[in-house]
Amino acid sequence: MNTTTIYKQYEIAYNSIQLQNVQLDSLNCINRGIDQFDETSELDLEFYRKVDLENETKAKISLKAVVGFKEKGPFLLEMGYSGECTLLDNDEKVNFKDYCDKQVVPLLLPYVRENVSNTLLRMGLPNFTVPTIDVVASYIKNEESTNLDED
Repeated sequence: MNTTTIYKQYEIAYNSIQLQNVQLDSLNCINRGIDQFDETSELDLEFYRKVDLENETKAKISLKAVVGFKEKGPFLLEMGYSGECTLLDNDEKVNFKDYCDKQVVPLLLPYVRENVSNTLLRMGLPNFTVPTIDVVASYIKNEESTNLDED
């Protein structure tokens, strides 16, 4: 029996807010060497986000990512990325800032992931994959912490 999978076309729905002009702003690397790897050590992963609204249709978003092992481990990477979010549909102006706040990490994380992989390769270290993130659960968690901070 032939079990050939037939691929179906994936339809793209474009977002009314587009990310443009992404750039790497900073990169700090510490290479402690693979002999510093301990199977019990967990990869540290931290994100810090910022949104600067330039006007009703343009915002600069920034993400600082810390990936690696802070105490003991083969590496620690700190990097900063920025980009511009541009609103193409004026009907979405009311939600623009909120959207940008919520989407900094999902929009810029692919750049962090690629940079971690390439930098580790260039440092002669094995690839440590940045874990897949549940965007919806992360959003809920961050909303809850924001609400607690405001109380």
